[in-house]
Amino acid sequence: MNGVTVKKKKLLIIYNKIWSYRLCIFNALSDEYELTVAVNDVNSLDREYGFNVIYLPTRKIGPFEWHTDNLSNFVKKFDCVIGLYDIRWLRLMLTSLISSTPFLFWGIGVTASYENKFDSKSRWDSVRIFFAKRSAGVLLYSDYPVRKHLNLGMSASKIWVCHNTTDVGQIMPALGVSRNSILFVGSLYRQKGILELLHSYYQASKRCEDLPVFEIVGDGDEFSKVKCFVEEKELGHKVILHGAIYDRSQLAHLFNRALVCISPNQAGLSVLSSMGMGVPFATQTDAFTGGEIFNIKHLENGIYIDKVSCSIEEFFMWIQKHRSELLQMGRNAQEFYWKYRQPMMTVETIKEAVKRATARGDS
Repeated sequence: MNGVTVKKKKLLIIYNKIWSYRLCIFNALSDEYELTVAVNDVNSLDREYGFNVIYLPTRKIGPFEWHTDNLSNFVKKFDCVIGLYDIRWLRLMLTSLISSTPFLFWGIGVTASYENKFDSKSRWDSVRIFFAKRSAGVLLYSDYPVRKHLNLGMSASKIWVCHNTTDVGQIMPALGVSRNSILFVGSLYRQKGILELLHSYYQASKRCEDLPVFEIVGDGDEFSKVKCFVEEKELGHKVILHGAIYDRSQLAHLFNRALVCISPNQAGLSVLSSMGMGVPFATQTDAFTGGEIFNIKHLENGIYIDKVSCSIEEFFMWIQKHRSELLQMGRNAQEFYWKYRQPMMTVETIKEAVKRATARGDS
């Protein structure tokens, strides 16, 4: 280009914290834009990043997060803003209505949380989409909310499906490794139902001595109770408690020997991690989710437990009888991830949305 330097557009992402699963996406975006990520979590400032990170404090007012800084003045410095698609972030939503800087919203698109099942409450839909229609567009975690947005009057040209996913790194083939375990990965808190899951495994193990070993990765409020249960039932030879593991190579080693990854009550980004590692994910059809559950195609690349058995205990027995099918599902899951859910695909969708939003702003 004859030595001409193309000035990068200034992109602002207003988020809650720098989640580890977002780093690869933010890093890739920083190659394309002069990226700033503004967070209300001061702990996110404890390390260096390949992009700008600033602290934008919020104050809790009932269910709402209210930014204490003047967002209207702050966002003027940027060419485009991507904000959390959460109407509880009230000042962010209100700022989008009066700002001349184009706003995109990024999120689930329906009500969903650890307390509320996916799309279980519709009373806030019209408010959410009121803001969405007046923005430059929305980036949705799954296809599911698209129809609802269209039905409430949003233009299809302002909707992008930006599948929520995570980076699994460069997967090395598990040469000579036998898949003979059941894996649980996640925080051990009450809503996950880990104690109920463990009790079901215990009951199934009494009926089947050859049940695969159950490996539990994670820490949390329920860890001590889980440990006591394992000791009380003398399950130390069948249940392995690893605690929290963040090292990717260690996690890959555990996934490499797993037949299935199980989490009946919650189907979040672990669905994508499991798929990327070549392990089918097993959950209930009504699990808590942010939309990640819709990646599962039953008995093709994952399992809905309540469609193959009447209880979790029976499902553990089902695993023992369907090992070859689970291995094939794992291969299908990994192929699905690499074809359709790599983080760079998310990045390309965001870039297309920003390009269109800023083109509207420039016109």
